Amino acid sequence: MNEKEAMQSMFDTALAHIRKQGKPSIDGFSCAYKSDDGSSCAFAPFITSYHPEMEGRPASGLLEEFPASLNPICQDVPEDFLDSIQECHDYPADEYESGNFLSEYESHMSNLADECELDYSPC
Repeated sequence: MNEKEAMQSMFDTALAHIRKQGKPSIDGFSCAYKSDDGSSCAFAPFITSYHPEMEGRPASGLLEEFPASLNPICQDVPEDFLDSIQECHDYPADEYESGNFLSEYESHMSNLADECELDYSPC
């Protein structure tokens, strides 16, 4: 799989995950890869072995600190793309209480698709 195909695959997986989940993963007042209510971040589908120590680190940091705990596809994309997938979840998470999370998430993902020349189909 080339870099562009890997990016599209990760993008599609993250988008489908959050669309199905319907809400952000928040533990207390901050975003989490995995929260107590069972929800998980847009980057979580690429974590094959979760460790609580992952929390608070950017996705690119997980690649450096927990490489064996991530799906190998993470090695096939630019590190900043990993962070972008995470940020598309984290930034709009503040909108969850107002009911705007999914629309804001979709907007961020649409922008990422444009920036990276990926395919995006609105919900």
